[in-house]
Amino acid sequence: MKYIPSSQILRCHGLQKRILRCPRPCHMSMAHTALKSSDDGILTPVDEMMTMIENRYPKKDRSSVQKTRERVERVLGQDDSRERLQAFEKKLDLLDSLKFGLGYKVLHKYTEEFMDEDAYELWSIMSAILFMTGFHPESIGLLFQRHPCLFANSVRDPDNLKLLFDWMKQNGLQEKESLRIINRYPLILQTSVHKVLEPRLLYLCNALHVDREVVLQGIIRHPELLSVESLWIQKRIDYYFYLGLSTQDVQKLFVAQPSAFAVNIEKYLIPMAALLQDVVFENSNHDVFVSVLVKSGILSRSVSTIRGRIDAWLEVGLTMADVCLALKRFPRFLLYPISDSKYIRKIEFLEREMNLSVKASIPAFPQYLSYSLENRIAPRVLAIKAITGNVPRLTTLAMGDKAFMNANKVNPVTYAAILKKLPETEKGTIWLKE
Repeated sequence: MKYIPSSQILRCHGLQKRILRCPRPCHMSMAHTALKSSDDGILTPVDEMMTMIENRYPKKDRSSVQKTRERVERVLGQDDSRERLQAFEKKLDLLDSLKFGLGYKVLHKYTEEFMDEDAYELWSIMSAILFMTGFHPESIGLLFQRHPCLFANSVRDPDNLKLLFDWMKQNGLQEKESLRIINRYPLILQTSVHKVLEPRLLYLCNALHVDREVVLQGIIRHPELLSVESLWIQKRIDYYFYLGLSTQDVQKLFVAQPSAFAVNIEKYLIPMAALLQDVVFENSNHDVFVSVLVKSGILSRSVSTIRGRIDAWLEVGLTMADVCLALKRFPRFLLYPISDSKYIRKIEFLEREMNLSVKASIPAFPQYLSYSLENRIAPRVLAIKAITGNVPRLTTLAMGDKAFMNANKVNPVTYAAILKKLPETEKGTIWLKE
């Protein structure tokens, strides 16, 4: 492979931006720069490094700078070469070009790795690896900026980092997907591909009886799955079987809501299952319970939230049997918070403009809550009332435009003309504005 100087690699991959015009005073008072020096009064390289730090970051807490000095001294030991000082400034310049203050942050937190003689070269190599893996230069800079541990891990274990990004590429992950996984689960940057990541991915494939692509999509949606040990995931799978879900149900649940395989069983799954069983088993059958668990996305909400929404529906006149019927017809029913102003307006429109009661309408057609009042419900209902004087059947709101007009026997040209004028009408000013 052709040799490319590290500085050229950095420039190519967007990491060596123009150094920010940041305040770096040329002169500091003796009181401010009084630092430990050698016995003969001559400044050591460490003295000069710390002077550089205080000049560059004058607002840094003195105790923090002193701790950093002690760490640097421990790392350097008796090494007092001037080359170290030049490399020190070069690394600060590089990191501060990404974001001012990043140089000190990495130095303070990862002193040993920052002071490594090969650090600058390893950082540039890692940036090149990222670029060759498919990352955009701007994304590379943002990745290092958001996750300073990358600087440390590029020195500690560059081989594993290369394996990680190769593993992502081999699994077909695009830049956006890789960044999502890293940002949601930063510890992946320190996790072994061979010992942890690949075994966990294979385990999920085998435990769920699904192919690799299904598991990868689940990981993209919920990267934290990679942090959960296989035994813990198996306990959740076993619990879903205990609740009566079939293998196919568990697979569907993973596709719809992979986070459901990382939640706490005792603190969350057991109370949520008990709450849903209280609603469903008293009034219906097991199929509704399974449908709500698998299809609704309800496991992304807290138990107290769902309990509050059930209580809210009971307060407006629904019975537990009504709630169960609504869930049977629309498993996502409890995802819609009736107490929010957005849904209060939908209920007001239902009662005032359609002359329908909540108790009669919502259990029969709970999908009503999922439609936009301003863009679908109000325009359609008000237009049909203006043309025919009648209120359209609630279920016709689910139809496409053509089917809706046919069901209500209106001329498309007339219907379009009425829709165009609606925003200027009295009703339109009330209901068509968000």
